[in-house]
Amino acid sequence: MNRNLKHLTCFFIFSIFIILPVFFSGAEGWAIDEVPTYERITIGSLLRDIYPQTGISTAAALNEQGDTVGYAIINNQYYAFVYTQEDGVQLLTGLDGWSSNLAVNVSDRDADGRIFIVGRGQSSIYSDPYTGLSHAALWIFNTSTGNTEETIDIGTLPGYQSSNAEAVSNHGLVIGYSRVSTSIGGNTGMVYDINTRLLHAIDVNFNPIDINENHQIIGNTMRARLDQDGLGNYIVVDQEDLGAPPNTSWASLSAINESGWTSGTTTMGFHDGAGRMVHGASRYINDWTVLWANSSFDSANGLNSFGDVVGAIGVSSAIRAVLYIEALGQLYLLEDLQNPPAFLDVAHDINDAGWIAGGNGAAVLLKLGADTPPPPPAVCGDGNVDAGEDCDGSNLNGASCISVGFDGGLLSCAADCSFNTNNCVTDPPPPPPPVCGDGIVDAGEDCDGNNLNGASCTSLGFDSGLLSCNVNCQFDTGNCVTNPPPQPQTADLTVTVDGGGSIIIREPDGTRSRCRNRNGTCTFNYEHGTSLTLIAKPYKRRWRFDHWEGRCAQTTGTTCNLRIIGDDQTTAVFTRK
Repeated sequence: MNRNLKHLTCFFIFSIFIILPVFFSGAEGWAIDEVPTYERITIGSLLRDIYPQTGISTAAALNEQGDTVGYAIINNQYYAFVYTQEDGVQLLTGLDGWSSNLAVNVSDRDADGRIFIVGRGQSSIYSDPYTGLSHAALWIFNTSTGNTEETIDIGTLPGYQSSNAEAVSNHGLVIGYSRVSTSIGGNTGMVYDINTRLLHAIDVNFNPIDINENHQIIGNTMRARLDQDGLGNYIVVDQEDLGAPPNTSWASLSAINESGWTSGTTTMGFHDGAGRMVHGASRYINDWTVLWANSSFDSANGLNSFGDVVGAIGVSSAIRAVLYIEALGQLYLLEDLQNPPAFLDVAHDINDAGWIAGGNGAAVLLKLGADTPPPPPAVCGDGNVDAGEDCDGSNLNGASCISVGFDGGLLSCAADCSFNTNNCVTDPPPPPPPVCGDGIVDAGEDCDGNNLNGASCTSLGFDSGLLSCNVNCQFDTGNCVTNPPPQPQTADLTVTVDGGGSIIIREPDGTRSRCRNRNGTCTFNYEHGTSLTLIAKPYKRRWRFDHWEGRCAQTTGTTCNLRIIGDDQTTAVFTRK
């Protein structure tokens, strides 16, 4: 499932250049019971009922249970939200220190009703997602209680200032990338393991944007798979470049399903009637197929296990959400599949039940309506975990020995699609509680007697001193010392006005000083490293600036830029006209 969002907030008028036909509900050749009918839930309106200041909103992704996540503008900041069938819509707690928060992807529910939601916190609504400051975010939300259990700042890889979390698997792997905040290039892929709470760098030459339950990841035109080495580090295997469809010049993948199929957007290599390059919505199975190509605003965003694709297409004077149904090989405008019909500008994600999340002006969830035929009965052995099945083949639906109550081992799936726990294990009972005073540092103890476990005052963050252990086997830092912070070094800058004029001094924070003394001298004190701008200003019309002397002697104009590195002096010389 998705999730390369196209933030489209405006409509454009353009000439239609049709490559594949767009089919409408009820058109000739279509049987109405072969296509879905949707009930519309406008999450944006539900948000506005609770928060009247709500502006535009986006439903970015949904899971197999229909839990939908996204973000909305409220009081000129982004707020992440989650919508569930049980509790409706609510805002997620934002990351500390980040005023705007966006949720872009969500896992399926686990046995306890928990879901993992990922996105990012950023410094403001105007932060550029590629160069602005941001931190990858993780929310653990319990749908059984309707509460956020944890809000986690994933942070960045060492040496980077910003990070984005793009997708999360049911196994608890969050993928994304860290980046240098002021540069588009130089990004490094990353994976955060929710089970161990560890962040790992991964060696890929693309920005990972989606992951499936087989640990396959995609980004740009690349597809790869995550594995672990013997030390628990994540490594990348089976990396391949899928290229682009024939006769196209560019491709960008957006989603991958459990079979490794991908969807993406391509540049077709020709223009529409208005001179814009036409984009195509494409899908890769064993080769590329262009599903539709109509305008410069076309995109393929979400993809489910059956190969159905959702996205957007340019038609007449608007961008419109579409659904490509794999079983029928046809494309539908989603506005015609709703009862009653209603406009929708873009679709971002689709689950295996056929539910769709979308909307860039107002967040929308499309549920299958009463007129939609029921899904086919569950088939054990088709690789899909249907109602009444614990698992199906290698698809364990995110479960493990631990999640079903054991301490470890290898969970598998039986022939009747129930869990096989024969290889799951239960750990022996825990060892006796630690004894403080035996000289051994046990769990829950910092130290024991003279055994400080290799610690010292400096390893605990102090500057010096003598660390000891108290009678409770906890560190005693009473004799550790923290040095006072060093005082900043300063220097004097002496400026002299020779003739009729003055010198204006500007500091980086906008502070201004002026030496007005005609044929006089002023002295100012600054911290080392302060950058200053000196401006020589003649007195009225009878004087003119002639030249600088001293530190600014190499400057030819009236403005001199310098940096304080020690005591210094400069003179501005003015002569009569």
